[in-house]
Amino acid sequence: ADMAREAFSGQSSKFSFSIENKMLVWRKVGGKAKIKLAEIELNSLSFFDAQNELFSQLVADNNELKTKNKDFKRRQDNLVRDLKMSKKMLVEFENEKTGMETKMYERFLPIVNAKKEKIFELERSGPKSASHAISEDEEEDYGSATDEEPDQSGAAMDITEEAGPSSKRPKLAFDDSLGLLE
Repeated sequence: ADMAREAFSGQSSKFSFSIENKMLVWRKVGGKAKIKLAEIELNSLSFFDAQNELFSQLVADNNELKTKNKDFKRRQDNLVRDLKMSKKMLVEFENEKTGMETKMYERFLPIVNAKKEKIFELERSGPKSASHAISEDEEEDYGSATDEEPDQSGAAMDITEEAGPSSKRPKLAFDDSLGLLE
């Protein structure tokens, strides 16, 4: 493209044009060597025919560009519509998520607060010896059966501490005061 621009912009010492056997010959000149770049067949036409052919080509190109432009406009409109719909759905999903979080907190906070209150009561009352405290053998086996039914006597969940320096964590017993284990 740069060579054509330079060749057709006026006088150039690097390019030469000549007509040989009804052909336009385009050559690149470099010192004494000439390289043939292109040969273009020449046809004699009347000015009117050349003008009509040129205008016909311009009209056809223009119609093609209009068709492409309409297609791109349609695609852009579809993308804008999809973007608006996606933004609307995003807002709806955010509202649903917020609503679900609110419902979960409404259900979870009373349980947490009740447990905090129970822990506070147990800490205030001090260490007690519970009749259903977990022994050390049961503590090692903890986790193998975590979904146990409470026994019929209504065992209470108390935090008890072993006396002595080897005590690492409090012992637990079950308390179903909130009715969660049923």
